[in-house]
Amino acid sequence: MMLAIEKLEELYQIKSLHFKKLIGAKSLFHSIRVNQKYRLECIISYDIYLLVGKIMSLTNHYQS
Repeated sequence: MMLAIEKLEELYQIKSLHFKKLIGAKSLFHSIRVNQKYRLECIISYDIYLLVGKIMSLTNHYQS
């Protein structure tokens, strides 16, 4: 599914991903839900005509 994405806006439309841009110290990152426990933090940019994502971390989002 991720390989078929052509525009960043398409990720926002897939509600199950809970795709969002992070704020604060991680304002360069986007977050994608992997499952109920984990989130993938990545940097997404455009390289000429190609949408490029670089995975930065896999976090346990709900760990206290």
